[in-house]
Amino acid sequence: MRADNPAKFELELATSHKLINEGTLEYTLRKGVTFHNGKPFTGADVKATFEYSSQKRKSAWYPGPADVEVVDDYTVRLHTKKHGYPASAYVLLASFLPIMSRTAMR
Repeated sequence: MRADNPAKFELELATSHKLINEGTLEYTLRKGVTFHNGKPFTGADVKATFEYSSQKRKSAWYPGPADVEVVDDYTVRLHTKKHGYPASAYVLLASFLPIMSRTAMR
């Protein structure tokens, strides 16, 4: 979201997101994005960040754990059904979650 128009939801690291069903949210990631060290940004980084942040280092604003499926380098699916809450809860959460390189969380 932007300060000049907080009602407009603007994606930066993804090009789109869609709710597949109540427990599955899919993100299509932006191609050509790199980390500061030149390594490419991929679905594996999103998986590592979301699973680490929602399962190992929980914060009060997380609705619960999320399991992340890497469909391909630029498509990920968040699964929440088995954890008992809707995947749509991650739409706004993802807007302020910094994505870390998967190698940074080892």
